[in-house]
Amino acid sequence: MWDVGSRLSRAAERSGVDIALTGRAGAAYLGVVGTSSPARIRCWTRSPDLPLPEVARRLGLEPAAEDEANVTLAEDRWRLGTHRRDRLTFDASEAYVAHPLRIWCDVHSELRGTEFAAEMWSYVNGR
Repeated sequence: MWDVGSRLSRAAERSGVDIALTGRAGAAYLGVVGTSSPARIRCWTRSPDLPLPEVARRLGLEPAAEDEANVTLAEDRWRLGTHRRDRLTFDASEAYVAHPLRIWCDVHSELRGTEFAAEMWSYVNGR
């Protein structure tokens, strides 16, 4: 999954699309890692002149049923997810990652999200 986040970031760079990993994948890039990789990479994306399906196409993604998708994109209309993103490294993968506060907010809705959010709190407080 980390390679997927890295490939998405590279494709976004080539396409002129702002992207930021969030949720458990974003948390892993900050050092908050679970015992298994997340089933889905969650991303905020911003490209004001393109509809979300076109952004997905430019990122190399194909439509999939929600229970089969390994990437979820959210349109970041107000730049709450892509604002103050950073390029970070996890193992050999490098990706654009959302601000720690955004990740902390988003991780709550994932499996075992409360546990990940508790670990993320130190990053939110400027660790």
